[in-house]
Amino acid sequence: MINAAFRKYPSYYESLEDLARLYTNGVSWDRNKYKPIIGETNYVMACKKVQECGYCTDPNYAAKLINIIEKYDLHKYDKVVNKKPVKVPTATKGEQYIL
Repeated sequence: MINAAFRKYPSYYESLEDLARLYTNGVSWDRNKYKPIIGETNYVMACKKVQECGYCTDPNYAAKLINIIEKYDLHKYDKVVNKKPVKVPTATKGEQYIL
C-alpha cells in the first residue's frame, strides 16, 4: 500500500492543464523528470514512459491506461489535427474533480 497525496481540481480542463505543465516543466527537484514523455507519438510507449518516469503509484498503471485506450478506441483521437478544443464542464458547487 502506498500513501500518496493527490490534487483536486474544479474542472477537467484545469486538471489536464496542470498535468501538461507537470510533464513539460517537471518537478522542482528534477526539471527533466518527464522529458521522455514529451514528443512521444505512440500511445503504448507514452503510457509505459509515464509509469517509468514515476508518475503513478499503481505498478500496473501503464497496462491499465493502454487497456482503457484500446477498449474505447481512444487512439483514434491521436490523429485529429486542427480541431477546436472541446469545452469541458466545470464542477458544480461542492463538486471537485480528482486527477
